[in-house]
This record gives sequence, structure tokens and C-alpha cells, in this order.
Amino acid sequence: MKIGLLTYNHPHLKTQDVVYRLSLTGSDITLFAYPWVDKENFKPLFPHRPSWCYPFNAFELSNIFHTDYVKIGNYKQLDDYDIDLFLICGAGIIDYIPKTPILNAHPGYIPIVRGLDALKWAIFHKTKIGITLHQITEQVDSSAKIIKREEFYPYPGEMFYHFAMRFYQREIEILVDSINWDGGYLKTEDIYDECFDLPFRRMPHNYEILMIKRFGDV
Repeated sequence: MKIGLLTYNHPHLKTQDVVYRLSLTGSDITLFAYPWVDKENFKPLFPHRPSWCYPFNAFELSNIFHTDYVKIGNYKQLDDYDIDLFLICGAGIIDYIPKTPILNAHPGYIPIVRGLDALKWAIFHKTKIGITLHQITEQVDSSAKIIKREEFYPYPGEMFYHFAMRFYQREIEILVDSINWDGGYLKTEDIYDECFDLPFRRMPHNYEILMIKRFGDV
């Protein structure tokens, strides 16, 4: 199977983790690297993702793992390549949906929690915590093409940091396992969950403090 990984041309831990795991499956991998744009460096009070990665960008990573590498300037270029399935390792808003499916492992239980910092917002609102594997559509974190959802909760007495790192590893596993997708989706009647009107944005520090206080009640 020919797998295309959407990422940035910049050192990126999730990309490194997915490439390593996929390389063990014998998949034919191509890295599609979108230009990296430096943004304001928001530092959360309570990190929920690993903050360190190896200093290899996508091109260097492709040499290490002997994969193909393509530098793209827009997502319309994806239609020019013979790929069976695209997986998102790192990407902004995808403004073009190619003919080949793009799958994403969203760190939230769609449609209840969409957008950024989904894990933290789920804890904050005391709703379902989980990971959703879905196909990308024009709508951000849409519930239209959900493939699977998995609830995920802390162990008794577990600290938030350790829970979040375990959550991240499960997200990677679900994304890598998606190469076995059979083309099916959850039925619409199975997705009747209370949801919020808009996708969430990055969680401000004052909300993070409240989130940590509520973590003990999860």
C-alpha cells in the first residue's frame, strides 16, 4: 500500500513517530512536506504533547528511513501522485480535498469536542474523552465520515502529564493502524452525541488551571 504522510518541512515528533511505526509494516511511504510557518510560540502551563523531537526535518527523515519525499506548496498537488491513502501527521487547515482519502486521528471525541486542545476542553467540560479516526472533509473535524471513536480515561491516581503522554501514544497507534481501514464509516444514528456549536481554539492559561482542577474528577 502506498501511504502519503502530510507533514511540515520542519522537525516534527508526530511525523517521526508515525514514520518509524509505519516502516515496521513494510508500507510504501511518501512524505509530503508543506512549508513550515513560524507562529507565536504559545507555551501551555500544562503540556499535553511531548515537547522534544529529533532535529530532523521531513527531507532528512526521508533519507534516514529511505522513503520518498515531495515538497508541496498547496494541497491541490496531492492529486498528482499515485497514493492509496493519506494520513495527517501535521497540517493546518486543509483547503482542498483530493480524490484520495485523507485520514486523521483527532485527539477528541467528535462531534462533542472539535478543534484545538480537544483533550483539555473535554476535561474542562467534563465530557467524553477520546480519540476519533475520521476522513477529512471540507468542515473542520466533521462528524460526517467518522471511522471509529475510542474513549480514553486516566488510571486511578494518574497525573495529568502521564495521562496525556499515554493518550498521545494511543493517538499514534490509531493513526498507524488506520492503514487497515476497510472503507467503512460509523452509521449516522450511532453518532447522536451532544456537541458544541464551534470548534475550540487554543486553551488560555486561566482555563488550563481550571482544567487541571477538574482532571481529578475525571
